[in-house]
Amino acid sequence: MSCHRSPAAVIETIAEQLPGLRERMRDNAERDLYAAGTRAAQELTL
Repeated sequence: MSCHRSPAAVIETIAEQLPGLRERMRDNAERDLYAAGTRAAQELTL
């Protein structure tokens, strides 16, 4: 099984098959970024 599609193409295919996946991925990324930003801010204020 040789699949030479880009990660973006794979994600697009998955997103087409699972409604709402793109929104969940975006929400997860935003939450992770917020958490990382919060940790960085806490470290700077120590």
